[in-house]
Amino acid sequence: MLQLWLQYLQAGALVLIPPIGAWIAWQQAQIAKARLDFDLYQKRYAVFEAARRLLAEVKKNPEAQYFDLDAYDLETADAVFLHTDDLSEVDLSTYLSKLKVHAACLLDLNKKLHPFFDTGDDKTRLEEEHKNELKWFDTQTPELVEHFKKWLKLDKSKRWQAWRIFGRSRS
Repeated sequence: MLQLWLQYLQAGALVLIPPIGAWIAWQQAQIAKARLDFDLYQKRYAVFEAARRLLAEVKKNPEAQYFDLDAYDLETADAVFLHTDDLSEVDLSTYLSKLKVHAACLLDLNKKLHPFFDTGDDKTRLEEEHKNELKWFDTQTPELVEHFKKWLKLDKSKRWQAWRIFGRSRS
């Protein structure tokens, strides 16, 4: 009698093992996908943070003679590799380059408007250009958020998945 039950258990185990193995493999795939999403999010957020830091630096000291554009270049260089579709890649890379060009232009104007630099008759024109650059930077915080919104947005299912897999609290 015991031998018969053991045979039934062995047959049942043979039937149950493949679905359990498939379920475990599916769970591992879900964990790997969530981990990839999390890692991509961190890298994308680092690019966003670099752009936001440049904007903050310009807004904090618009008359500065130096902005760390080399650090900005290094911190935003990964942007072209972190996109999922070609359209946002071009759009975001163009915007990040535009941000750097405007910061460099502002630096150049700051140097030309320095009291020790003789601007001659161009002083009024340079001051107007400087004012326009500052106005452009004033409008860039919402623009920056708009460019990164699609890229950094987490929908509720992804938050729930990350909470479930990594044990983080839901918010």
